[in-house]
Amino acid sequence: MLGSASGDCYGYSSHGFNVRRTISSPFTFFFKVVTPSLWIAFGLCVTLSALLDPSTKNVFAIIALFVMWTGVTTLINYRNNFPLKRARLGDGVLVVSNYVREVRVSITNIDNLEASGCTWRAGWWRWPPCRVIITLKQSTEFGKTIMIIPGSYYKDVVDEIRAAIETQRRAKKES
Repeated sequence: MLGSASGDCYGYSSHGFNVRRTISSPFTFFFKVVTPSLWIAFGLCVTLSALLDPSTKNVFAIIALFVMWTGVTTLINYRNNFPLKRARLGDGVLVVSNYVREVRVSITNIDNLEASGCTWRAGWWRWPPCRVIITLKQSTEFGKTIMIIPGSYYKDVVDEIRAAIETQRRAKKES
């Protein structure tokens, strides 16, 4: 698939290079920002309604529930959702965004690609279960690991990145 929902198929970004397509899911923002916010807001609403209820006798238990709810939710999201990035594949570069900053990573900087949790048994507890983890040779502003939710079938995304890496290696050998 060469198109994308964001309309950047074969377009030029603000950085002036050719962007082939967005390889991360259009739902990345939802899982990175919206889902954690809703879970924490739900815990806050339940706690406030329990605290404001005149029949509430054990305030400590309610506060403990809130701390546990927000703590566990934050820890789960810290590991699974907060590291997610939006990624676009361009000519020789991977453009990675955390929705605040955007970083260009050379395709030649990619050290390893791994699909994580893409089977039912490995990822039944995490939604969406499948992640593509890109390990870099050199660190960027986002570290050495980039985690994305693939925008299409994960094997297609991994194959497309591998093809881009191979194209860069061949171009480098020829020059």
